[in-house]
Amino acid sequence: MNSENRSKKSIRLPLFVGPMIALVLVVILFAVLDSIYSQGKFFTNENLSNIAIQICVYALAAVGLTVVIISGGIDLSCGTAVALSATVVAFCMYHDIGSRIFEGTNVRDPAVRLAQLIEDGADPSTIEAAKEKVKSLIEQRYMRTYDEEARLEKRLKDGGWSFLPSQAVLDYLSGGDREEFQRVKQEFEAFEEKLKEENPAEYERFDRLVADIKRLRENRRVLQERLDELEKDDFFLMVDTAKQQWGQNVPNHPATVYIAILAGILTGFLCGVVNGFAVAFLKIVPFVVTLGTMTIFLGIGNLISGNVPIRTVRGDMVPSWVYQSLSLNSEYLFLGLPPGVWTLVVAAIAVAMVLRSTVFGRYSFALGSNESTARLCGINVSYQKLLIYALSGALIGLAGVFQFSRLTVGDPESGLGLELKVIAAVVIGGGSLTGGRGSIVGTLCGAIMLAVILNGCTQLGLPTSIEKIVVGAIIIFAVFLDQPAPKQFLRKIFGQKN
Repeated sequence: MNSENRSKKSIRLPLFVGPMIALVLVVILFAVLDSIYSQGKFFTNENLSNIAIQICVYALAAVGLTVVIISGGIDLSCGTAVALSATVVAFCMYHDIGSRIFEGTNVRDPAVRLAQLIEDGADPSTIEAAKEKVKSLIEQRYMRTYDEEARLEKRLKDGGWSFLPSQAVLDYLSGGDREEFQRVKQEFEAFEEKLKEENPAEYERFDRLVADIKRLRENRRVLQERLDELEKDDFFLMVDTAKQQWGQNVPNHPATVYIAILAGILTGFLCGVVNGFAVAFLKIVPFVVTLGTMTIFLGIGNLISGNVPIRTVRGDMVPSWVYQSLSLNSEYLFLGLPPGVWTLVVAAIAVAMVLRSTVFGRYSFALGSNESTARLCGINVSYQKLLIYALSGALIGLAGVFQFSRLTVGDPESGLGLELKVIAAVVIGGGSLTGGRGSIVGTLCGAIMLAVILNGCTQLGLPTSIEKIVVGAIIIFAVFLDQPAPKQFLRKIFGQKN
């Protein structure tokens, strides 16, 4: 009998089991309510995929924050750090950072300098030299646009869309004034309608391709107009016009997107390093440090953006694969989910393995359980904290990249309140704010639970105020369960030692 009691008392369930059971109950609850009071769309593939996409940004940040909370820390700045990273990505895209690095400049800046020289009445030879530089840059962009258009036209011809002659499609896209234009247009629209009915997925690919060709042809037309303007003897350019228009309809340098993504991740990493340095070496309480940096990161974002959101142009500045990385209309779907969701899965698995199987992971748990004991055991506490916040920052930067991919806008204000979702996901997932406990699977369960609640309330037509009340109540309840009295009660229920 005693051996049976001992074996019963030694049973320990994994930390994520509780959050997983809670998640299943919440899903069942909203599925039932939706089938009774709404249209019963909760369990559709499209809605479940939408939920997966909705969690991607804050779940990535929450995976990093899980390590911070396990070590006994906290990060209130994660929301504004995500927004700052997204703003840096938008800034690099908008200003074509690849052209600045590899070609010395973009188109807009030399155009503004040319306009300023004209307005200031500079020497004609100086103006002519500036004009030639702008002309050379536009010619390069024109040829790049022409090559991209030719590549897409080849894809259109080789795409197997044999319902309509490819040349007729191209004639229609060109918008030329031909006698048979109306006939081609009707034939083209009939083809589109037939393809949409017979093969919606193929139609999506075709429609995107057609839209890209139209955009490139329009861009080439605008670039040609600017070249023609520069050739005029009475050419005149205002500074405001140069600032607002001469950077539009101009494709970015091919390297710009990769530099922008790297800059976004590096921004998040540096935010983590700043927090980690202040906590580890300046010995400031994490709550105070991150409360301060939350405002600092917001201020830096506003400085970069000029206090207005940085709006990029899809296609010209943002390649399609970037804004399709978190879209159900993506041509890169795998098992019905876009690349951004699979990136979250890979990141979560990697961090979970680090926590479970490496010295870094064991040190993180030891730090959160008892920092003094960890120091006596020979752990370099300061260095460990710096590494933890740096890792979290890198994942926050990656979350910022995906936030930009969803919005294609850099808005420093978009991160306000995001820290609530990030921290809530970790806490609901079983992470202890006192440190020493947490799991990546539990955090993902917490993130999904938040998304299910928000999505379910939307499906039921409930106001956002109710959503916020429900989420807040769940956070309070999750923290309450982490207190000594409820934990002792639960141990008695499961037959564990007090």
